[in-house]
Amino acid sequence: MSARTHSLAPIAMMILSLTGLPGPLRADDDPDIPTQIEQNWNVAPRSEECADREIGVIELRIHLTPDGTITKVEPLNLNPSDMCASAAYEAAKRAVMLASPLQLPPGKTYATMTLRFYPDQVMQ
Repeated sequence: MSARTHSLAPIAMMILSLTGLPGPLRADDDPDIPTQIEQNWNVAPRSEECADREIGVIELRIHLTPDGTITKVEPLNLNPSDMCASAAYEAAKRAVMLASPLQLPPGKTYATMTLRFYPDQVMQ
């Protein structure tokens, strides 16, 4: 297995979209949701068969209660027969669940949030 170091790239994870009321997340709301999740994202060294493969983007839809509790995490682009992508998905899902409840901006609630993870940018 090749030796790899872990470091977060400038864009390791981002919020792709939000649904719910009272409107979209704005930059000045500053809930720092990506940081809440990224701090729990433990991207372990890849197995030998996955070491030199690009995983691509992992997209998840999360369902939230008004207090930010995550009730469900769904993969949006997972090929279940791809063990390398499945391992990356599980790591992202764990990070999301560990971040629950998310600290949302005051007065904002969201029914769902679509998140995009970039595991290839984390593994360097």
